[in-house]
Amino acid sequence: MPGAILPEVRLERRGYALHATVAPGEYSFALARAIFAAIVEELHAEPAWGIALDARALRGHLNFADRFFLAVHVARLHLHTPLAMIVPRELLDPGRFGIAVALSRGVDVREFTEEMAAYEWLATRTPVRPDGPT
Repeated sequence: MPGAILPEVRLERRGYALHATVAPGEYSFALARAIFAAIVEELHAEPAWGIALDARALRGHLNFADRFFLAVHVARLHLHTPLAMIVPRELLDPGRFGIAVALSRGVDVREFTEEMAAYEWLATRTPVRPDGPT
C-alpha cells in the first residue's frame, strides 16, 4: 500500500516503478537503513520493475566507509530490482566506489541527479529475479 511508511520517506507507484521520495534532512546510515526497510516492505507487498529513490532533499557527507557499508547493506537485502538513486550533486559518489561495491554484489544500481534520466535508465532494465528474468 503506497503512502508514508515513515516520516522520512514517501512511497508511491509510478507506472512500473516504486518511487521513494526522501524528506529533507541530514544523511545517516540509520536513516538509509530505515528507508531501504520501507522499500523492501513495499516490494514484498507489491513487486515493481524498478525503484527510483529520490534523495535530492538529503544533505550531508558520505565518506568512504559510509559508501561501503551502505552498498553492502543494500546488497544484503537481495532486491533483485533495478535501483536508480537520484541524489544531489554533493552526494554523488565521486569515484563510484559505493556503486562498484554494490554492482559487484549483484545490485543493479546507478546514480543520477535528474529524475528524467533515472526513469529513462529504469525503462531499459529488465529485473533479474532468482527464478529468471520476468
